[in-house]
Amino acid sequence: MKASGHCAGRTGFVRDLLIANSICRPIEFDRLLFFAGMRFGSRKSWWGHGRPRPQSHEGLDLCFFADRSGRYFRLDETVCVPAAFDSRVVAMIPDFLGTTVIAAHEMAGRAGRCLLFYAHITPDKGLHLGQRLEAGRCFARISGENKKRWLPPHLHLSMAAEGNLPPLERLDWPMVNRLDRDLFMDPEPILDSDFQMMDFIARTDLYAAFVPVSSKNGQQRGPGAGKTGHCHETP
Repeated sequence: MKASGHCAGRTGFVRDLLIANSICRPIEFDRLLFFAGMRFGSRKSWWGHGRPRPQSHEGLDLCFFADRSGRYFRLDETVCVPAAFDSRVVAMIPDFLGTTVIAAHEMAGRAGRCLLFYAHITPDKGLHLGQRLEAGRCFARISGENKKRWLPPHLHLSMAAEGNLPPLERLDWPMVNRLDRDLFMDPEPILDSDFQMMDFIARTDLYAAFVPVSSKNGQQRGPGAGKTGHCHETP
């Protein structure tokens, strides 16, 4: 069954993430930044040698943004993750960078529930199945488990109608990676932010090219941090 429609319209997710992490105070957030391989449906990757993905991307990766002065930042393991919707935790499964929390909310104007996967995170202590999540309230942090330099901490979002996927008690990432991509929906419409695309050059050191948001002022690299020959904006 091909996914149709969408689970919901635009939310306050990006605004809530900025507020919850006090990013707007020292940093004048301007826009999200994406490499093509971060977006839904792409066969490209955005790390290491840039080799193609074995399957198209079933979700969306959030990691990079720019401020109004042109500095480039990246999310890191200090960033807490707010819920995008009033929802309920229905599954928690391990992934290769941490844990995936799957939360269900009712679909507006449609029968059934929508599942939103928050992947590569570390759930708050005590988070449990059945727990209610309030939109805008944090329930986890981005995971810092990956110690390799080729892929920085980031938040992965996937979205699907519950009825399109196998039973939750059987669901894990090996199974998700084998599923038809037509079963998933693009999470991008829920984002309340402008964005700009960047070109990716293989073997870019993404840790060095973007200032970690926990540094706030970015002075470890000075003005223009991230504007290297390895990644640049495209119209």
